[in-house]
Amino acid sequence: MWVLSPAYGGGGEAFDFKFVVARGNFEEPGADSDQYSKEG
Repeated sequence: MWVLSPAYGGGGEAFDFKFVVARGNFEEPGADSDQYSKEG
């Protein structure tokens, strides 16, 4: 997981931070989506 924040003097970014998650396959995010929709 990564958290990206704009640096001082970096430019006109239109965000405070971005949260990025990388997965090794397509089954993991699908399972997470199923869990969120079923169990919250």
